[in-house]
Amino acid sequence: MILTEQDRRSFLLRSLALAGSALLAGHAASIVPASRRLFRSGRLARNPVAATFEAFHPRAPLPTTPLWTPAGPRRFSDLKNKVTLVSLWAEFCVPCLQEAHDLGELRRRHIRQGFDVLAVNLDDAQNPARARRRLDQVDAATLPCWVEQGGGTIGPLLATPHGGHGFTLPCNLLMNARGQIVGRAFGTHLIKDDPVPTGAQGGAAGGAPGKADATWWSTPAADEFAALLAKSALDQL
Repeated sequence: MILTEQDRRSFLLRSLALAGSALLAGHAASIVPASRRLFRSGRLARNPVAATFEAFHPRAPLPTTPLWTPAGPRRFSDLKNKVTLVSLWAEFCVPCLQEAHDLGELRRRHIRQGFDVLAVNLDDAQNPARARRRLDQVDAATLPCWVEQGGGTIGPLLATPHGGHGFTLPCNLLMNARGQIVGRAFGTHLIKDDPVPTGAQGGAAGGAPGKADATWWSTPAADEFAALLAKSALDQL
């Protein structure tokens, strides 16, 4: 889906305003300063969803922690051959659950083109069946889920901001088709107390105008983000 220049400007202005007012609460994703953004050129440099992703430096080795699924243990190293957005979440993280449905729908719309979305649960005493039920309760049946049983490794390693002293959720990681983590975004992409920008609601993108729990993942900006990544935009970094 092609986002018009007017859509981009409107979305960026609203996003900046929202981030400025809600960042103190530690919940809203913020626009990353240009010097730290993952995307600095091309169409994604003008995409408001892409603007929330910082470059992940250094590209540290992936955690080898087993991640449990109904089909058996998996690892981050299994995530190759397609671009994958990894949503780190926990049951106590309400904003994580508010995003889950729209992330699952974004996956449904773009998985065949090569863009995947995966939820990774970090709860201390979680199990795959319970995590699956929790996502199903928030209408996120299309979002696959892996579980770090016991927690304690992935969060501190991958979801701790630069200079931080503890991991932050929500945290969304962006992995390229080679299985490397190249970017991450902190905070929820919830559009709270603000109507969805003009041109960013309805249709295939989902979300009703002014819906309190609408997220950026339900907008044309997110569809453009996913479509461009599926077309190897990360290979140009």
